Amino acid sequence: MSFGFIYPTDFAAGIVFMITAWIVLRQARCTWIEIGMMIISVVLFEKYCDVRNSEIVMMILIICVVYLKIRNKLAAKKGKGYIPSLLLKILCLVAPYGLAGFMILVSRFYRPDIEWMAKLNTLFSTRLSLGKEVFDRYDVQIWGQGIPMRGNGGSTEVVADYFFIDSSYVNILMRLGLVVFILVMLIISIIMIKNLNLPYMLMAMAIVCIHSVMEHHIFEAYYDVFLMLPFANFDVKDIGKRQRKCGN
Repeated sequence: MSFGFIYPTDFAAGIVFMITAWIVLRQARCTWIEIGMMIISVVLFEKYCDVRNSEIVMMILIICVVYLKIRNKLAAKKGKGYIPSLLLKILCLVAPYGLAGFMILVSRFYRPDIEWMAKLNTLFSTRLSLGKEVFDRYDVQIWGQGIPMRGNGGSTEVVADYFFIDSSYVNILMRLGLVVFILVMLIISIIMIKNLNLPYMLMAMAIVCIHSVMEHHIFEAYYDVFLMLPFANFDVKDIGKRQRKCGN
């Protein structure tokens, strides 16, 4: 069931991104009731949607939220806030490049006669073979190119000529080009670097990067609101000064 969305994965992805944004706003104030609702969403995904990627990512999110909640509580007893370790910071910074590089390389050099690749392709719902088909049909362009795609959304029948680039990393690289791909990766890095001491923001970006291995929503603002953060101004005092200047 897609609950009004064009495809079940789109519905589930919207829930995952929305809850991730909510957790960033709530942070340590997130209650066990809210965590329980997240667990219920995983159960509903499994029962009605069959969206393995969003289910796994949601479970990772739940584990991270519980971990941060406990760490913040322990840190509060010592009269301070929890700050991620250097190792955790490095892992978060490296994650988007590692995940993107992995998905692009295994798609580009996918061979069905290699056993581990064939098993991985089955686990990834044929995303590797589809990615390989993209690289066979098209070359990487600096400024992108038009690639016609046809998915299963909006139909109750199996699409014979199904061709869709699910992975955000492969999708952006092949359709929007190398320049946009590099810019997106830099934006992710900028967000992480600016928030190195804010564990919930690091967690959110890591969740987005993991989810994007299998799905194509990282560059869609109505899903991934975090990409707009480098252009946001959270300095309330500075905004007040500008408003007063405009009023004068």
